[in-house]
Formats: sequence, structure tokens, C-alpha cells
Amino acid sequence: GDSASQQRDWRDDVARAVLHERVARCAKQLGKMDKAMSNFEAATKLSPHDLPLAQASADLHFEREAWAVAGSAYEHVYALGRTRFTASERAALCARMATCAERIGHSDAVLHFLEEAAGLEPHERSHLDALLTLRMARQEWHEVVDLRRKQLGLISNKEERAQLWDALGDILRDQLDDSAEAVACYTKALAAQPERRQTLYKMLDYYSIGKQWN
Repeated sequence: GDSASQQRDWRDDVARAVLHERVARCAKQLGKMDKAMSNFEAATKLSPHDLPLAQASADLHFEREAWAVAGSAYEHVYALGRTRFTASERAALCARMATCAERIGHSDAVLHFLEEAAGLEPHERSHLDALLTLRMARQEWHEVVDLRRKQLGLISNKEERAQLWDALGDILRDQLDDSAEAVACYTKALAAQPERRQTLYKMLDYYSIGKQWN
């Protein structure tokens, strides 16, 4: 009856999808990107819930720098794999989606994906660094301060800690007019690296202008 023929059709689709995928992977190895792409697309239409296939197809769009299409393809992969991926695999996908969004100038989407990646992997420095770069470009200083503090929580190297406390002090002083908090940061920079000259000069400035920068 009907269900038997539906089963048969479904099996035919799966077999055709597998064939298209094989052709696509061979074509990709040979550098025939158009042929690879058209076969990945054919396979994906026949087998839309196949996760490895969706991932391979998205990766190819990404490699070809088709950013908008790659972004949508990764969102599909993310939805398909939501329950199967580990947190770090999901974070890696978010980072890819952030790259796609950045290349097409969707700053809010970049922010959304990077925040999601940082939430999934709070100890992964690269997510925080990317978020910091974006927040600074957007001049969102309160968020920059929060991110810097999170970053400091991940770093044990004294010289780098001194550098970050110093940079945090500058943001508090120059962008948020908070000289008391800035001095607290400079003090922490000097605790990590007592001979740090540029920080010593900033402290000297602060005390010689009668505790006022402005």
C-alpha cells in the first residue's frame, strides 16, 4: 500500500543523498568547488536532518566566503545538533556564526553569538577577547570593564595582569570619569609589577593634581 511506497521513496532519497554527498566530498578534495556545492545542496534537500551533511555543507559555504549563506547554514546545523553537541562544539559553531555575521556587518548578531559562546565556555580566553574587541569598537565601556575583570580572572602571568589592570584603570579614568576606581586598578597593577613605570607616572599625576584628573 501507500506506506510501503513511501518507505521505498524515503530509502531512495537517502541513497541518492549519500551518492550526492560522496560526489561532493570527492569534488571538494579535487578543488572543484562549484561541483561540490551543487552536490552538497542536492544531498541536503534530500536529507535535511543529516547532521554531518549539514555541517560539511556549511563548512564549504564558509570556506568559499559566502558569509550570509554560511551563517544560515550554521544556524541550521546548530538547531539540528543542539542536543547532540558538547558545549565546546556549540561554542565553536557560535564563533563561526559570529564571523559570518561580522563579515556582513551585523554587529548585534555578532554580539549575540559571541555572548552565547562565552556563556558556553566561560574559561575560553578567545571568546572574551573577541567580545572585548567588539564592545570597545561599540564604545560600551561598562561592558568593557566587566569583560576586563572576567579576563583578569583567567590570567596568572604577573606582567600580563599588570598590563590589564593598567588598561582597565585607563578606561575607568578616561571613559567613565571614575578616578577612585582607576586608582584602585593602578594599585593592583603595581601590586603585580611594582616597577611598572607608566603606572607609577599615572599614580604620580593623580596625587600631584590634588587627587583630580580633570
